[in-house]
Amino acid sequence: GEKMLVILQDYPDPDALSCAVAHTFLAQAQDVETFILFGGEISHHENRALIKLLEIPTIAYHEGFNFRAYDSYSLLDGQGSTVSFRKKIPDDLPLFAVVDHHAIQGELHAEFLDIRQNVGATASIYSEYVEHSGITLDRDKDDHRRVATALLIGIRSDTSRMVLAEPFDYRAAAFLSPAIDRDIL
Repeated sequence: GEKMLVILQDYPDPDALSCAVAHTFLAQAQDVETFILFGGEISHHENRALIKLLEIPTIAYHEGFNFRAYDSYSLLDGQGSTVSFRKKIPDDLPLFAVVDHHAIQGELHAEFLDIRQNVGATASIYSEYVEHSGITLDRDKDDHRRVATALLIGIRSDTSRMVLAEPFDYRAAAFLSPAIDRDIL
């Protein structure tokens, strides 16, 4: 029954956006409502298309944003250093999770922390979460197809269409592949 902010970098890329979709998917299974917040703009046409085709609800940060309306927040595909409004987040708002594949950027205090530098995309990490969640992805279910497609797009984007992929990324892509929407991909 809680409300959680999912905070992305100011100019979210497909990896970050796909992780927000997966985080929302997993949170809904626990009766947690999520809200995807970013501080800049969706600047690249492929990112705007991703949001439109997968119907990803996002909120653009604005001055006076009411952080107090939420119970916690998570940082995905980043650790807060590329979030322009980071200092505006109240100190007493709990940081629930930080999930990232970039180098550690400083000390973080979160209930859940998963930073892996040996993977090509944070979406690969989220694919593992979905795989181990107990939810079997079913291509016939819209929300399952949506999360699988988003995550595969995120993996492909951050690994330069799998050219820079690590074995972990390939395993994640293989897991997602049966449930994706090939037309959107």
